[in-house]
Amino acid sequence: MMGKQPRDVLAGALCLAILSLTSCGPALPGASTPVAPPATLWKVHTEAGHRAYLVRNYPEAERQYLKALKEAERLKIAASNDAAPAAVADDPAVPTSLNNLANFYVAVARYEEAEALLQRALTMTRANLGPGHPYVAVTLQNVASLREAQGELAEAQALLEEALQIDERALGASHPKIGHDLNRLAELAAAQQMNAEAEALFHQGLAIREENLGPDHPDVAVSLMSLGQFYEGQDQNARAESFYRRALAIREKKLGPDDPVLADTLRHYAVFLRKTSRNEYARQLELRAKTIDARASLAVTKP
Repeated sequence: MMGKQPRDVLAGALCLAILSLTSCGPALPGASTPVAPPATLWKVHTEAGHRAYLVRNYPEAERQYLKALKEAERLKIAASNDAAPAAVADDPAVPTSLNNLANFYVAVARYEEAEALLQRALTMTRANLGPGHPYVAVTLQNVASLREAQGELAEAQALLEEALQIDERALGASHPKIGHDLNRLAELAAAQQMNAEAEALFHQGLAIREENLGPDHPDVAVSLMSLGQFYEGQDQNARAESFYRRALAIREKKLGPDDPVLADTLRHYAVFLRKTSRNEYARQLELRAKTIDARASLAVTKP
């Protein structure tokens, strides 16, 4: 039975493992980052799960993530019969699918199911890739999201700090993935009312992303949205709006007019506008978001 609905579907709120995996880039020598396999049925199901999740079609998202996991396991068995052991160990499809399905279960408050999948993914990645591999850090961050959802904030922070240490050793302190890591730590600090620490971490993560990816990269927009929410929570509405507007501009430019992440950005900004008594502008943005959602829902397929 489906649990409660996710509070929000902003990009970055759900750490989809396939996206985290492929955006890490090359690691330092001795810590190669696995690359998702070429277009396969596994990839079709994975991407269909992401699309369904973003348009809030949660039963379809679960169906696709389960099918992706089944296909990943089938591929691994087939590969083990005719490939070198190292190639099979480096294949990220199974741990990626475990992470994606687990993250989905965290989002819909099915925590026991998420726990089992994440522990399996963590065991597999540590055994196959080594404890200091960046993909281990991805999985640790997903366990941290589960702990945060369960109210275990101290354990969540310890896991995020461990993930940051792994990434700094493997990727370097200025790698774009560090920007993501710092943003997650900042969100957790903000949740604990550690506002000075959160603000510093948010800006540090944003600076790393801007320096490495450029000012208009979609990952930069994730940091901008986080800063907007942080300052809105501090009742610093002028500062909050400057970050929201910049994030919206990036997503309109880079994601295209029909992207579900853009729809979420429009909805979030509309809530802020209503809070600041600009109801007509808010209504326009809400209408745009509804139109995007309708188009995106039609595009969700069932392979």
